[in-house]
Amino acid sequence: MESFMNRVANLLLENGSLKLITVLNGSADGRDITAQKMILLDDMIVQDESLRGFWNGISDSLSPAELPCVKKVGSSTIFAEHLTAGERLIICGGGHIGEVLAKIGVLLDFDVTVIDDRPDFANEQRFPEVQQIICKPYAEALEEVVPTSNDYFVIVTSGHIHDGACLEKILQGSFAYVGMIGSARKVSIKMKELLDKGFSQTLLDRVHTPIGLKIGAQTPAEIAVCIAAEVIQVKQTTDASACVPDAILNELAEGTQPLAMATITEKEGSAPRGVGAKMLVRADGRIFGTIGGGGAEAQACKLAAEVLATGRPILQKFDMTNTDPFKPLMICGGVITVFIERIQ
Repeated sequence: MESFMNRVANLLLENGSLKLITVLNGSADGRDITAQKMILLDDMIVQDESLRGFWNGISDSLSPAELPCVKKVGSSTIFAEHLTAGERLIICGGGHIGEVLAKIGVLLDFDVTVIDDRPDFANEQRFPEVQQIICKPYAEALEEVVPTSNDYFVIVTSGHIHDGACLEKILQGSFAYVGMIGSARKVSIKMKELLDKGFSQTLLDRVHTPIGLKIGAQTPAEIAVCIAAEVIQVKQTTDASACVPDAILNELAEGTQPLAMATITEKEGSAPRGVGAKMLVRADGRIFGTIGGGGAEAQACKLAAEVLATGRPILQKFDMTNTDPFKPLMICGGVITVFIERIQ
């Protein structure tokens, strides 16, 4: 039987994003509704149809700008978040830089796509670990990549003409990051050309070129590292916690074992993971995702086992500012509140 979170995962995989609202504690019609959920997509999808009236009032009161947030609604407390599917690294160019960057992207848990118009540079032997390889002319290949706001594009093709064509196509859709290699002169010419074609200066200012952080990189491997570093830097300025990692999505979509899910609902101080970060704990002890590691995560795993056994959700605050060096919960400090629930 499909669980509600199984449905959430499948909708995320199909649509790319949605809003999820969870009751952290509360009651309606004389019964406890803790852990009840509602999805906001094109329409409102509720976990329990008998609670549709309760959810109608809540959906009208939520502003997208507030998310993620904990909110008191009547006698109930809810957690509302905007979830997006996993992030993709799309590398236009399978040459020496692209080859190394693809390996790094896989290590960084990106869903990696490599595009090149040369069969010798776009094949499974060269890129055995990536999720997708497209060997077609660049403009045609990019037609197959439906862009989302979670996409990170790196343009490192074999020639400036191809670079420019890729950039022009990418700028017509959504993206989290786009970087293009090239000399200052050639980049300047392309930017002027795009301005003349009607692309706004604001949009062109989002293009990272020269690409990568300035660390004195010279070899293809060093350049790939500096590009990856810039991608990470941009990624950390976005709401990374809203993005559900592929490992969690896939486990939720399969739904083959009992699962407990831990979600950070509030954060104070310098805790490493933000509001919305999630961790799945399976009945066999396997873990997917993270809420920051350290002692707090270890304790959350123990509570998850308890939740799996009893079925009762737990809302727990972890204070990681403990100054006892022999009993640290997490070296970075901070306070997080975590909601742990059995989801299937």
